[in-house]
This record gives sequence, C-alpha cells and structure tokens, in this order.
Amino acid sequence: MSKHTLAAWLLAALSAAATLWAQPEPDPLKAVAGDYDQGRYQQAADGATAALADTANLDRETVSFLRTYRAFSLVVLGREGEAEEEFLRLLAMQPKLELNPEFVSPKIIEVFKRARSRFRSQAPVRTPEPAPLFTRPKPSKAQALWRSLLWPGWGQRHRGGRLKANILQGASLGAIGAWGALELGTGRARDEYLAGTDPALIQADYNTYNSWYRARNLAVNCVAAVWLYNVVDVLMTE
Repeated sequence: MSKHTLAAWLLAALSAAATLWAQPEPDPLKAVAGDYDQGRYQQAADGATAALADTANLDRETVSFLRTYRAFSLVVLGREGEAEEEFLRLLAMQPKLELNPEFVSPKIIEVFKRARSRFRSQAPVRTPEPAPLFTRPKPSKAQALWRSLLWPGWGQRHRGGRLKANILQGASLGAIGAWGALELGTGRARDEYLAGTDPALIQADYNTYNSWYRARNLAVNCVAAVWLYNVVDVLMTE
C-alpha cells in the first residue's frame, strides 16, 4: 500500500471519528414521546424505564415528563399497578399535579386518582400533644387580692400575669420614689417659710412651699391610683 493510500485511509478514519464525536447524544424524552405518540406504548414504557434508571444528567422537568409517559403507557398496556406506583413517584415530585380530562383518557385519570388518594393518605398527619395528667389550678382571686393589697403587682404575678405585674410594680416604685423626694422638698420649703422673718420674702417662700405641697399631693394620689387600679384589676380579671 502506497503512502498516499495509507494517508487517505487515515484521513477518512479521522473524519469518521470526528463526525461520531460531534454527534449530539440522543434525547431520551424525545424518543419516548415519539414512541407514545405513534402508539408504540411498550417501546415508550421501556425507553422511559431505561432513561429513569440513571437520572444524574436529567433535569427535574425531564424526569417528570418521563415518569408521566411511563405511567400513561403502563395504563394502556394494562399494568395499572405499576402505573399507580409511577404516579406516586410523580406526585412526590409534584404534589399539586392535576390531569386535564380534555387530553387524558378517563382510564388514565382513574388510575391517577387512586394514586393521588394513596399519596394523600400517606402524608404525615400532625397529632395533638397529649394533655398533662395533672394540671395546676389557677390561684383564686382571694389569694391574689391580699397580695395586691400588700404590694401592687404581687397578686397579678401570683396568677401568672407577669407582664402586668412588672408594669404595676415599676409604676408603684416610681410613684413612691417621687412621693419620697417631694416629701423631703416640701419639708424643707415649709421650714424655710416658717423660719422666714423678712416680709419681702415671706410671700415668695410661701409660694415655693405651696408648689412643693401640691406636687407632693399629686405623687400621693398617683401612689393611691396605682394601688386602687391594682386591686380592681385582680377583682375584674377572670
């Protein structure tokens, strides 16, 4: 064989190999759909089964269509049990799947409905937590009332109202603190007024004392209001 003939053979072989290498891989979904549309249901079922054996390179939509064609083909072939199992796998991917009766035969829809019923019955059901065997009764109003009379919020806390108890206790502490501070200021102002001897300053000292006295009375009223609300709240709350 001459060198030119050998080179020609090598060139042809390389060209054929390049052609084969460049050919795209066959589309399994296209082949299965073609078989189903042509009424070759056994080939469609076999092709879908083979393609679904390895789904690593298939996207979710392709897998869904392959399972659909396989289930449809199995129903036509009379293998309804296998079709029902395939529909279950399909519903696991698309729980809200519905079939259009305008394009799908009643026989296929009937098998699909059975699979859907099984799928829904297999869905996890949340059961209520068991009730405790023993429950602690809510403290009575009488128990809360004497506590609230001693300290605002104590009765509410005793009955489980922690937020309201915190608010009442904070308000009572603030009102009592203001009352104490104003009581001291009122005492000093009264002493200065009583000790005054300059007629020009006596009226000013009295006005100062009067302002402190009114503020002190307001603080006392605030303390009383907190205590009263605290008691009424215990009486009115179930």
